[in-house]
Amino acid sequence: MHLSASARRRTNLYSDLAEFEHKPTSNSLRALRKAPAPGGKMKKILFLHGLESRPGGSKAKTLERRGYTVLNPHLPKSSWEESVAIAQEVIDTQSPDIIVGSSRGGALAMNIDPRGAKLVLIAPAWKRFGGSMAECDGSTVILHCATDDQVA
Repeated sequence: MHLSASARRRTNLYSDLAEFEHKPTSNSLRALRKAPAPGGKMKKILFLHGLESRPGGSKAKTLERRGYTVLNPHLPKSSWEESVAIAQEVIDTQSPDIIVGSSRGGALAMNIDPRGAKLVLIAPAWKRFGGSMAECDGSTVILHCATDDQVA
């Protein structure tokens, strides 16, 4: 199977994230371990998976192995509105400290009310699914290859 250069770069980024060996990704995500929440260290992460992914993927499992409580709901690819409602309900009922969104999940994170949770967006597909960089505050971390022509 032949992958485009963009798909190879995205695959490599995801592999690096899963292993936390990629230096820039590791440095960016190190902030997750250092940033305090009211009353203590941040521990609860809402992970919003991509369109073709499902709960329990390598990124969510890696965060769990790092000691975080990971909320990882199933987001149906057939309904954007239902996915938004599911994510918002988890935020409203579970109060995560951090929301990590990958690809479609990154776009989803840009379309909900985080209620104070910090955002980490991995190759957010905001152009395809909606969202605006204007909605991200100065604390949002975005991990995205500038030359990615597949997910933007």
